Amino acid sequence: GGGAGVLALRRDPSERGHEREAGDRDHPLTRAYADHRREKRAAEILTECVCKERAEIEREAENMYAVDLNCDLGESFGNYTCGMDEEVIPFISSANVACGFHASDPVVMDRTVEMAASSGVRIGAHPGYPDLVGFGRRNLSASPAEVKAMVQYQIGALWAFCKARGVKLQHVKPHGAMYNMAGKDPALAESICQGICEVDPDLILLGLSGSEMLKAAKRMGLRAAREVFADRAYEEDGSLVARKKEGAMITDEEE
Repeated sequence: GGGAGVLALRRDPSERGHEREAGDRDHPLTRAYADHRREKRAAEILTECVCKERAEIEREAENMYAVDLNCDLGESFGNYTCGMDEEVIPFISSANVACGFHASDPVVMDRTVEMAASSGVRIGAHPGYPDLVGFGRRNLSASPAEVKAMVQYQIGALWAFCKARGVKLQHVKPHGAMYNMAGKDPALAESICQGICEVDPDLILLGLSGSEMLKAAKRMGLRAAREVFADRAYEEDGSLVARKKEGAMITDEEE
């Protein structure tokens, strides 16, 4: 009939949803939560960037070569003083300490280890032939087994002083004639590397670049560092010029 009618208008549900979402975004708690999420994501992005940069730096570091300034020390014995150890130590990063066969004695070994440790200088054993008079520079006819025992004996002696001083023995570098002979003799080089490995496979062999010692170390999986001399002349084959030859030692700073 003629009664007044009521017109009911229904809103689109999707519109009501938008209103609710708009209202929710304006709520203080919602804004605070959104701010927290943004800050958290920003921190995550920053962390990712830092990690990537650190990884790149570490990869570059792995491919970098470090130069170790190395010197023979502890070669005095008894009443005889050899070398200028105290003057040299501030300028080096590692030292080869004589172990009593070609030079040094127990008191000198202990004092040298203490001095190197207090200066932050890394310590290595410097085994040589039992030739105190010839300073270990004369060739000695010894079997590979004998040389291996000599090396182990001397490593053990210096290791004891390092242990007593609470420092690590880092490397081994044969001295003089033993060094030069093992650089060309595969059997001798093998015996030296084997002797080192049996004492401590974590020790580093310090040997002449391109020598048989480095080749033997590689075969055994022994870590090795290539050595070059700033004050010595070289032969065409990469070996050191014998000290008896003229020009073996470089004394001109301009060279």
